[in-house]
Amino acid sequence: MIKKVAVGGTSPKGGIKFYASEVETITSGLDPAQYTVTPGTLFPITSITVTKLDGTDATLTIGAGATNEQTLKSIFRTQLLAIGYDMAEIDGIDTNLPSVKVAGQKLTVLSELTMKSINSGGSVNFTKAATRKGKSTYTKVSGTTADAATIKVNGTARTVSTAWTVGTTSNAAVKSQIETALATEITAGTVISVTVTGTTDYNIVIDCLAGTTLQFNNVTFAVSGTVSYWV
Repeated sequence: MIKKVAVGGTSPKGGIKFYASEVETITSGLDPAQYTVTPGTLFPITSITVTKLDGTDATLTIGAGATNEQTLKSIFRTQLLAIGYDMAEIDGIDTNLPSVKVAGQKLTVLSELTMKSINSGGSVNFTKAATRKGKSTYTKVSGTTADAATIKVNGTARTVSTAWTVGTTSNAAVKSQIETALATEITAGTVISVTVTGTTDYNIVIDCLAGTTLQFNNVTFAVSGTVSYWV
């Protein structure tokens, strides 16, 4: 998430950075939002225009050096620092909310700074997302399953294709089977991600929209946390 750096918030000793929305009581105009833009061809990006808190626009030079998500993020960050903003995930804040994402020709930016337009073979305006949703993390520890598992999402049962055997069925295979079983919910955005870790048991973590009910063989998953994100 792109955030405004707090005035005087740089430590001369440790180089610690503070963000206005984290430490200041006055945060008027800091409106965290998701911005997307899909020009015909994303790269090369000549510049990105933003609107600052005082209402004036600033044009951030990107140039031909940005050819993918990683290089765009590096160049974009340098320009942001010059106007008093930074990518907070670099400092371990809102790490689940990446400032920049590139998917094909689509650019997504999560930012407190207003994203106005991008110049990529012509000026194209950003679209601001209107919806902010909650995301809940569900956890379940499971050992060997004698039969195929059933996962219920909001009461709808989905069957995992095969039984799992710890030490034989890999974590990657279990993850793949769960994702296949929940393909409808993943496409709909109800299920956001699936992670499986562990060596003596399967530690299953499934991120869903907040408010989703999730059961594994009729046992409700434990909710370990809820955060915010944009869709």
